[in-house]
Amino acid sequence: ISASNSLPGPEILRFSVVWILCFSPLFFLGYGIATPAKLQTVLVTIQRWVFPTYGKRMVQHEAGHFLIGHLLGLPIRGYSTNAIRNAVEFYPLSDQDVGKERASLLGFRPSRNEQQQEQQSQPELTEN
Repeated sequence: ISASNSLPGPEILRFSVVWILCFSPLFFLGYGIATPAKLQTVLVTIQRWVFPTYGKRMVQHEAGHFLIGHLLGLPIRGYSTNAIRNAVEFYPLSDQDVGKERASLLGFRPSRNEQQQEQQSQPELTEN
């Protein structure tokens, strides 16, 4: 309301400026809900332009993810230093090729259901 009184020009121009400023948060909210990846790309690009050290910090952060994943023995699917999201991607632990073995190496115990299923699927050995 105070912006409407302090802006120069005709009343319709002041009304339009105030209306745009009032409803711009709703525009960003709607745009973010409709296309979150595009909005995130725009915001990160603006942040990189305004804060030049942000790019270096982001690369160091993702390098930390890469290092910790490697030290934990997680298989790395892909790595990108210019990505907006998920610059380091790991294969999931639920992957049939590496999942159960990798989880047991990391110290995770199988659930009781999995233990029961393994016991039922293994034939019992009897002594003769």
